[in-house]
Amino acid sequence: MSVTESLDGASLGKLRENFRGQLILPGDREYDSSRIVWNAIADRHPAVIARCTRAEDVVAAVRFAREHDLVIAVRGGGHSVAGFSTCDAGIVIDLSGMRAVHVDPARRIARVQGGALLEQLDRAAQEYGLACPVGVVGHTGVGGLTLGGGMGRLERKHGYTIDNLISVDLITADGDVRHVSEEDDPELFWGLRGAGANFGIATMFEFRLHPIGPNVTTAAVVFPIERAREAAALYRDLSRSARITCTSASAWRPRRVVEGRFRANEESRPSRSAPRTSAINEMPSATSVRFGATSSPFSKRSLRPPTSPCRR
Repeated sequence: MSVTESLDGASLGKLRENFRGQLILPGDREYDSSRIVWNAIADRHPAVIARCTRAEDVVAAVRFAREHDLVIAVRGGGHSVAGFSTCDAGIVIDLSGMRAVHVDPARRIARVQGGALLEQLDRAAQEYGLACPVGVVGHTGVGGLTLGGGMGRLERKHGYTIDNLISVDLITADGDVRHVSEEDDPELFWGLRGAGANFGIATMFEFRLHPIGPNVTTAAVVFPIERAREAAALYRDLSRSARITCTSASAWRPRRVVEGRFRANEESRPSRSAPRTSAINEMPSATSVRFGATSSPFSKRSLRPPTSPCRR
């Protein structure tokens, strides 16, 4: 029996009555392209892909899954390394039809739908010279990154993404809609900030924004592996003394990879006693945001929940 044969036509018809988005089933023309996620190892075959366009669609899909005892996977950007945004023989609640971003420049706040990507939030905020601390890969989903904590290049000055989260509109496993914030259900809000993957489906986020850009400075320095110890010491000193607006990262690669990058310019290669390359560029912050760094003033944020018992 195929995964869809266990779902009778009447049940799917009832779901369609309350669903304005698109239901994609095995055998449909778009099925294979719609089930693909970023990590190709997660090659799974859901019984239904429910591409939502509004919060009411998410409610209908959750209640349908409960009635038919279906596993639920939620797809925001589909960027989950572990493949959590897909499943076998269950329902994928696909939020790619919910990617609106609204920025209030006066209040420095962004309202972002659950399926939006980081690059969409970046572009919308940069229209007003603002930014929210998010990750470094533009096609990552805002939802997955935020509910996992959200590390990025602004974190040293402005904290993690969850430090800038004001509120979440959440669909619970019962299909109920809840607005969660520090004032409205603080215990659940505490849980969502860093451990929020299974508390519900986030359909809307509200973020605090900060003045950033429009240009930022980036730099890259490459050393030969023989100078690794010296380079590590320099990096340590830089990390300790850098301004709070600066971020840094180090990477160690086999020489064949590093040297391969310079084959097109053999004649201008620096001597082995100097760094291989040193380049400083100014770039639009929407395409390359490279701030924040090692220690964060937000790293001491309390890991303890509120004193009252958490709801289960």
